[in-house]
Amino acid sequence: MQKYDLIVIGAGPAGLFASINAAACNLSVLLLEKKDRPGRKLLISGSGKCNLTHTGTPNELLSHYNGEEKFVKPAIYAFDNKDLIEYFNKMGVPTLITENGKVFPASFEARDVLKILVDDARRKGVSIKTSCPVIAVKKTNKGFIVKATDKTFESSALLIATGGKTYPWTGSEGDGYRFAKALGHTVISPEPALAPFFVENFSLGELSGLSFKAARVSLWKNERKIVEKVGPLLITHKGFSGPVILHLSREAQTGDEVLINFLDIDPEKLKNDLLTQKNMLVRTSLKKLGYPLSLVDKIMQNCGVSLKTNLSVLIKAKRKCLIKALTSYRVKITKAGFQFAMVTKGGVRLREVNPKTMESRKVQELYFAGEILNIDGETGGYNIQFAFSSAYLGAKAICHRLCSL
Repeated sequence: MQKYDLIVIGAGPAGLFASINAAACNLSVLLLEKKDRPGRKLLISGSGKCNLTHTGTPNELLSHYNGEEKFVKPAIYAFDNKDLIEYFNKMGVPTLITENGKVFPASFEARDVLKILVDDARRKGVSIKTSCPVIAVKKTNKGFIVKATDKTFESSALLIATGGKTYPWTGSEGDGYRFAKALGHTVISPEPALAPFFVENFSLGELSGLSFKAARVSLWKNERKIVEKVGPLLITHKGFSGPVILHLSREAQTGDEVLINFLDIDPEKLKNDLLTQKNMLVRTSLKKLGYPLSLVDKIMQNCGVSLKTNLSVLIKAKRKCLIKALTSYRVKITKAGFQFAMVTKGGVRLREVNPKTMESRKVQELYFAGEILNIDGETGGYNIQFAFSSAYLGAKAICHRLCSL
């Protein structure tokens, strides 16, 4: 049985980057991937454009990890957004920054990012085995035994970077949770996060593609408001998406309700505007206020108001219906599952992992990187940044430990 210094399970961005940095200090590295090629999930990130990271200082980045700043900090400070951008620039992939601070490869092609990672890993001597699902892992006195479907491998150290459970067809099916549990770790129950909301019998479905730059959306459970956000909103065929919805989805469950103010206009202001513009069509008045006519027409239809109705003859009940629909549009939602979610909430319990090294506090020479940990950042490149940062930190810790033995 061939023995390696390090075995990495999972050839996503975390697994590839950990392998690259471990091999850079002359460790023998085996990277195992269950699918027929590395990085299948990376290829669809950012709708195939690959939002690598986000602008901002390290401290500003930390505020986007849902209260886990303390755990994330050592990784981000070890390898931050500037380091990531510099790495890809040096490797021949220039980056660009969009007006909202997101960082992409200049080509907007995820495959360019993946090619650099795979080529760099191979150039540094990483042995990459694809179509090689891992069945079981075991700790021994000499290190680890990793059993795949047709072969067994041995290593001094093991790094698990199998991701979470989102987009399971890419290979992210939660295998790493099983390995972590087998090695004595606690796994916080995985849930989909950064997921769209579906609405049964959705009356606005024909407006799919319509977006709003700053909608106010609140999430309600049992008639109690849980959280409220303002941000970009997108109407889809089946419900709602966009950054404001994705942020709320972390706290949402099927059966909850959302309340939407499409333009974040105060209901009283909207009422006064409608009352003071008597000699104008309803739809013309609402268009002047910034509402898209397609939304106005649909809301008027739902409220039983003719498109030719003048404000001077709009009765109170109909006016209240329009105002409520535009500023307090309320629907019960179904939270999309793992096949639609961008990231997994849950994973290996953080207090069981040393944030300064990514090493298990339970098993020596066992390391974790990326989404398998109970870390889920906001949309905007934060999750991929953590994948690279945690992989870098873990690899450096492995190099230090094994090279000092």
